[in-house]
Amino acid sequence: MAIGGVVALLSTGCMFEGDDPVEGTAGASATAGDTDPGGTSGDDGTSGATSDTSVSASDSASSTAPTGTETGGTTDTTGEGTTGEEPMSYAPDCEPLDVAFADAMALEVHTVTFDLTHNDGDYAGSGLDNGYIYLVNEVTGDRARIGQVKTKKLVAPVLAGVYSIVYEAAASTMTMPRNASVVLEEGLAVFTDVSRTVDIPSVDVKLTLKLDGKEPTPSPVDSARIFVTQGGPEGERTYIGSTAQSGGKFSAPLVPGDYEVFYESERRGAGLPINALAKIAELTVPPKAGDAYETTAAVKTHALTGAIKFNGVKPPSSSYDHGLIYVRDTMSGAVTAIGDTANGAISGVSVIGGEFTSYELFYAADKISEFAPANRWARLAPGEVPAEMLVDELATLAIETVDVTGAVKVDGADPIEDPNNRGELLVGADEDRAVIGEIAKGIGQTLIKGSYGVYFRHEVSDGGLPVNTFGLLESDGVTDDKVDALAFNVETTLVHGPITVDGAAPPDSVYSDGRLILRRDDDTVYLGNTRHGAFSKRIVRGATYDLYYAVESTDGEVPGNHEVRLASDIKIVGADLMLPIDVPLVHDTSPQITVPEGEDFGGEGRYVLRKIDGSEGPYVGGDEIVVGSTEGTNLDIAVTPGTYLLLYRMETPGVGTPTNEGAALACVVIGEEEG
Repeated sequence: MAIGGVVALLSTGCMFEGDDPVEGTAGASATAGDTDPGGTSGDDGTSGATSDTSVSASDSASSTAPTGTETGGTTDTTGEGTTGEEPMSYAPDCEPLDVAFADAMALEVHTVTFDLTHNDGDYAGSGLDNGYIYLVNEVTGDRARIGQVKTKKLVAPVLAGVYSIVYEAAASTMTMPRNASVVLEEGLAVFTDVSRTVDIPSVDVKLTLKLDGKEPTPSPVDSARIFVTQGGPEGERTYIGSTAQSGGKFSAPLVPGDYEVFYESERRGAGLPINALAKIAELTVPPKAGDAYETTAAVKTHALTGAIKFNGVKPPSSSYDHGLIYVRDTMSGAVTAIGDTANGAISGVSVIGGEFTSYELFYAADKISEFAPANRWARLAPGEVPAEMLVDELATLAIETVDVTGAVKVDGADPIEDPNNRGELLVGADEDRAVIGEIAKGIGQTLIKGSYGVYFRHEVSDGGLPVNTFGLLESDGVTDDKVDALAFNVETTLVHGPITVDGAAPPDSVYSDGRLILRRDDDTVYLGNTRHGAFSKRIVRGATYDLYYAVESTDGEVPGNHEVRLASDIKIVGADLMLPIDVPLVHDTSPQITVPEGEDFGGEGRYVLRKIDGSEGPYVGGDEIVVGSTEGTNLDIAVTPGTYLLLYRMETPGVGTPTNEGAALACVVIGEEEG
């Protein structure tokens, strides 16, 4: 089977509707708490009804894949550069593994040759004025490096596909465009060898920055950096200067196109706005090669001043009992500290205003003792606040706090101090978290007034406490009316059972091993490793979890998946829950991929399976497993059943070796019937 035909299918498949094409597996990243915090000894004497739940791949359901940004875009007919939009999320035509590899696949490699010009003319080609040319697949986001701009003539082998031509400046660039990444052209079809001229246009952009009508004064101790993007705050940043050297005058050659201008505080002094990141302007650079384009970014700033009071009282001036006040730019997401409660007031700072900015206001504890609230990220004002209103909001920052007290039981019994069984109670609301007490010592803490859920987090457990990292006890455990003499009971379930791999006993080896983890929202429960053959863990009762598998090491006897969901909707009920876990495995070494006849790659490419899961499309994120390389012919596949993209990725460069970083070769259904 020729790869070129597969690429054509991948480029013209049906629109991806967001349904999980795999019934049974999905991916998620391992998070804190996955390592075993200490062995659990089993039953602690708690009696109760026994439940029995068997877990296999057939119990699982779809999930949302990790998000990502890839380069693609719409057709450019104006000659203006663009970073492009995200690629179309097409669902490829997928075949069972044995059908896709009924015959050996053959890589389809073509040579791309570019003769470069700058503004339709020749250029010096200096190492001090350099950049890079890439091809970016318009469907999958795959990138292939073609070469350095300084060489003028670029030649590179790439796999078949439809690409955008992308320019990326080197740090030393002087007269060539300074763009960190920009699409020059789109729609380049590479299904035969390609040889053509590619022009890199640029315009000298001269930007004047004015803050409240005045240009900043150059200063090494009070400065900000200015950059532009074509993809919002998360886009590739093209820095055009710093006020430390340039004051308010900036100049940079850019590819014509539409840009957003951002301000980034560099050194905090007494004059300039202190925003960590804020959008200040938009500009369109017209396609007039060689001509200068001049524009002004007129920015309004707002000074922030006001007293800080807790329950009407000025906070103590202590670096050991204080918190910080922050604003978060709702457009950029950047967080900026604007004050310290130890100072008793906010003063001497200003932030950027105008149509592109609005803010959220937060408190975060730094060090706490007897006065400062323990909240790690408490919202102080509802919703978004424009800069003008923020000034009024901070004229007097009045923060109401409450003291919460109470006691904790575990399965109805008073806990004892035990170094081998330690845990904490926390409260949570949206992004906010705060520890309110230790299990053995009870509850005693100061919080910002509000409604919170109450959660349990273990530090260490040998069986006496649950092993949750954020187990929910009560969704409204602390409210305005519930702060004194609180009483919480940590009800637990002993969850245990055998572990098998594809229905058989797992290898008892650290070289063929994987972890089993329960997850729910921010809660993670490490169950055990497959090599143990069984597990026993105490878990907070009542919640529903998804079960994940993550490989530690494999020689083909356990799946190589780094993050795959095995099952969903596992309800933790009763005092005792039997939960047999089977990790499904497909191990196949028969599929073959060949390089073009007569080719002897000077480098190496690797073959990777990427799990398709979720609604973001088949080319975004997903668990990846290396299954072979161009140094051999046969693949070595050891994965859980599911639908996967087969990718090629250059590992080491060399003559004839395709430079693609993630070319989609095929979509295969492994271990289950299509559909």
